[in-house]
Amino acid sequence: DTLSLHDALPIYSFNHSTRFPHIFSRTCTIVAGKLADVILTDGVATSQFIREQAQTASPVREVSFLTNPTPPTISRSAPDDRQTVRFMFLGRINKVKNLPLIIEVIKRLRRESIDARLDIYGRNDGGESDFEELVKGTEGYITFKGEIDATKRASLFDQYHFYIQLSTFEGMAM
Repeated sequence: DTLSLHDALPIYSFNHSTRFPHIFSRTCTIVAGKLADVILTDGVATSQFIREQAQTASPVREVSFLTNPTPPTISRSAPDDRQTVRFMFLGRINKVKNLPLIIEVIKRLRRESIDARLDIYGRNDGGESDFEELVKGTEGYITFKGEIDATKRASLFDQYHFYIQLSTFEGMAM
């Protein structure tokens, strides 16, 4: 009697999305869920989505990707009405990240006489030409900083009052 590879090695399925972008994704996710011994997800919403869609008897478990613990104290206080309010975006320059809405939020704050500024960090996923059109006329208060080295990202947060993320869909939210 020979053991199959599946008998000797457990099968894991990992999911980090609460939607199927196309039929191939749906098919693969459901089949993987039915074959897996354990299904791992990155959050509660994804776990619920997989339980509903895959209808599997396999256990579904959330795992964390946090590598730095939350600081015990907040090092930056909220801005007062005389301060520049500093926002940062850190992510891919991609349609799903909804940068037009983020830029509109900053413009709206400025129309309300709030000195809001936005620095955008991230690599371009092919949407830079559209992005450049969006930020036209915002010189001085919206700045594209480009991709930043992963080892320097954590230190950025102390320089800003707010991190803004308005993705239309987020599989691995912070």
